[in-house]
Amino acid sequence: MKKILFYILFVTTSLFSLTFEHNTLYKETKVMGMGGAAVASKGGVHSLFYNTAGLNDISKEDGWEVEILNIGVAYGDKAQDFFKEFQDANDIKDDNKQTIAILDLVESYLNKNLHISVSAAVAKVAKRHKDYVYGFMPIAGVNLNIKTHRGSGSAGLIEANGIYYKGLVLGASKRLGFKKFGGYTIENIAVGVGVKYIQHKTIKANLSLADLLDDDLSENFMDDYTKDSSDFVLDFGVKATVYKDITAGIAVQNMGDIAQDSKTNIIPATMNIGVAYKKNIDRFWLNSYEVAFDYTDILYQYSQDDDFIKRTRLGISGDVVGGRFGTVSLQTGFHQGYNTMGFAIDSKVFKLAYAYYTAEVGAVAFQDGDKRHSIQFSIGW
Repeated sequence: MKKILFYILFVTTSLFSLTFEHNTLYKETKVMGMGGAAVASKGGVHSLFYNTAGLNDISKEDGWEVEILNIGVAYGDKAQDFFKEFQDANDIKDDNKQTIAILDLVESYLNKNLHISVSAAVAKVAKRHKDYVYGFMPIAGVNLNIKTHRGSGSAGLIEANGIYYKGLVLGASKRLGFKKFGGYTIENIAVGVGVKYIQHKTIKANLSLADLLDDDLSENFMDDYTKDSSDFVLDFGVKATVYKDITAGIAVQNMGDIAQDSKTNIIPATMNIGVAYKKNIDRFWLNSYEVAFDYTDILYQYSQDDDFIKRTRLGISGDVVGGRFGTVSLQTGFHQGYNTMGFAIDSKVFKLAYAYYTAEVGAVAFQDGDKRHSIQFSIGW
């Protein structure tokens, strides 16, 4: 029975469930704290996943932006409780009582989305050279959800779809300066291009109780339920100051699609637009703040829905403490219609960020919100 429970634990911690969620590879925790708005807001190396033109926000004075051992974890409220209760059931010695406890646990979380994701980057590096900024980020991770069922239908006791990935993300941004259109001037124009090479393993499984009781499950699982592939995709972005402190941006991400041969795990090419207002104030307390709004997937490439609110992001971030040793900032906003909040500590030695947000896993906004915690840590300068 211990071996059986190991199989169940493996499945529940390694897979990505069939939901209506808009799949993505990587989410910056600070960005999620401010509602996920990042197309036009202040950029950095993370712009490789939002708008490559944002690399140009790395200042000439700083020259480098470097983070090493960047680790991020996000998990849902329901998943946290599920894994704790699963461990309690796993500690039961009697096989029959243990089986009953597992089935009761499945019943108590019936049709609830259970999410966990992990990302790891050995390095996030960008370097400015005159009007150019270059960045790269080797990355690996897993995004996953599971759902439990009573097991009487085709979905099985545990419905699971998943993706593991690893790869390299590269990008470059060039500052173009300003352009005049009659009496109107657009300033700080920057363009960016990026490439991603991603190797991934997608998983699709509907496991019955009989599957979970199979002694050969661990040996056959990878052959029976997984599919290996790789993708090479392109990114393009533009960003500019359109009026005083107002910045606008447009980005096309993942041209060519990631996991294009997997209907449930595909990350399609999307066109995203955004606008942001940023204000710097010369003082120690609240020395800057930023308000940003994004509308993602304007061409509706996420085919599972056509909901407007699921594609909106709105956020505010403010550096409440700033000085020579670093900054402490607070974030809040709305992601897919749900409130978000977070904080970030950016010192000269380490960076720590936390966000609480909700992802919509239903077909329309406010149908099935999955509340999640996101924590990210790195050493950087």
